[in-house]
This record gives sequence, C-alpha cells and structure tokens, in this order.
Amino acid sequence: MKTKATSTGQLMTEKLETIALSDSARQAAQKMRDKNVSSLVVVAKYDKPIGIVTERDLVRKVCVHDASSSSIPLKDIISSPLVTTDILSPIGVAADIMIQNRVRHLL
Repeated sequence: MKTKATSTGQLMTEKLETIALSDSARQAAQKMRDKNVSSLVVVAKYDKPIGIVTERDLVRKVCVHDASSSSIPLKDIISSPLVTTDILSPIGVAADIMIQNRVRHLL
C-alpha cells in the first residue's frame, strides 16, 4: 500500500506574525520575543507581504555590527523577495526550494 506524501500545508504554521516595513530592528526583536517566534513577515501598504526578517537577520546585520537596533530600519535588514511554496506541495519539494534559494523560511 502506497502512502501519500506529507504536504507542506500539513506542517506549516497557519498564523503568521507580521510587522510594518516602517518599524525598526528593535521593534522586530521585541515582537519576536513577545510572540515567541523566530521570524516576522514584513508588510508594506495594504498588508502586502514584501519580505521577511528573522532572528538570524538581526544577529548578522545588527548585533555583530554593535549597532543600535532602534536606529536601524527594517528595510535595511529584511530578506526580499519572499521565497514561497504552495500548501499542496510535498515537503520534499519545499525542502528543495529552501536549498536552492539558501533560505530557512518559506511563505
């Protein structure tokens, strides 16, 4: 008997946390802490997703430069464009997309 492959939709987080592009790196870090998440979808006007900010972005682009997180706008540290997949895609396809694009998060 052949088993059906697990889809991306079966494993994904359904509630995404967002943050405005106009916010600062510090506000992103605080929201990640408060919501207990490791990434936020960055949205522009009309809540259009335009990028993602991750804990890794904060470490590599803010902390290591000893910069003030409140003075760094998100637009300077986000990863964009977003890398996406379909909820019906098998997890192997999603993993391949992540490897090819060298990312750890998919939308």
